[in-house]
Amino acid sequence: MRNSPKPPKPRSPLARWTPSIYKLPALSVRQPWAWLICAGFKDIENRSRRTHYRGPLLIHAGLKVEDVGRHITELHGLRLPAELETGGIVGIVDVVDCVEEHPSPWFAGTV
Repeated sequence: MRNSPKPPKPRSPLARWTPSIYKLPALSVRQPWAWLICAGFKDIENRSRRTHYRGPLLIHAGLKVEDVGRHITELHGLRLPAELETGGIVGIVDVVDCVEEHPSPWFAGTV
């Protein structure tokens, strides 16, 4: 029996909820993509429209969870947590750019 990879430790710091965070814009992302973004593994979010916004952005995990765990393990060597939070804010990130090309393995171009 092959050993399965250990779940990765998140690479991003925890943020406490404060009144200033309450007014930030949010982006809804299905799990497990929301977890990968907030944990610091997925550095690109592919969208069909450009954004001019830069700065802090709340990540909202939708209610649906995509069944892509095997795909993520095979392509990126990451094992997802057994349980993923859905239906609420799961993290905060910084939007630093909006690009049409990027060397990230997560980049898929506009969708």
